[in-house]
Amino acid sequence: MEQYADTPFQKPLAAAFQKLTAGLENEITFNWQDVEPTFAFRPLGFAKRDLAVFEIIASAVRERHELEFDYRKLEAEEFERRRVQPFSLLCVENQWYLRAYDRIRRDMRTFHLARVENPKMLSQRFERPRGFDVTEAFVDSIGVYVGTEATEVVLNFRDWAARVATERTWHPSQKLRQRTDKTIELRLRVAITPEFERWLWSWGDAVEVVKPLDLRDRAKATHQLAAVRNR
Repeated sequence: MEQYADTPFQKPLAAAFQKLTAGLENEITFNWQDVEPTFAFRPLGFAKRDLAVFEIIASAVRERHELEFDYRKLEAEEFERRRVQPFSLLCVENQWYLRAYDRIRRDMRTFHLARVENPKMLSQRFERPRGFDVTEAFVDSIGVYVGTEATEVVLNFRDWAARVATERTWHPSQKLRQRTDKTIELRLRVAITPEFERWLWSWGDAVEVVKPLDLRDRAKATHQLAAVRNR
């Protein structure tokens, strides 16, 4: 429950728990102070001022009503008015996104809820395509960017990063191999998106890009620029 605090999910989840527990016949007692520090969740980071936006969008998704809202893309200076058919909400790394069909652009798009303002649920209803699966669009992605063709990526991790790389599943396509120099080779077949590149840059000098070569060149240029800016 804690991870849904201060979101529109908190109230209906609490009501659901009350209904479930009301039907239990036996009684169990325990010291909550012993249990509470055992498990912890990092908060979703969903600002309280955005709850009204979230509620309108969630209602439109649930009731299959079209939406209008102002949206500012990450690289844009101004907001644009959008009209969409909202298919699904998804949470990635504690950030909420809307997957919707853009009526004007006639294409599926992903919208970060933190960049949505003035949402309005319209009277027009729609039907989701039969068999729609929100995860299908992200099969080649690390994160929520879509639209680029999957490419084979080979990375060599060293030192602390070599251990971390083996502890997690970054993508279903990944293959790990320990090299003779004690580095870890990670092979992926993924879409090289801005989000993937930000993930790659976050490893700093603990990772070497083996292929593709154009990604290796961009890694070199990015770190050179960072070195200049941080002199």
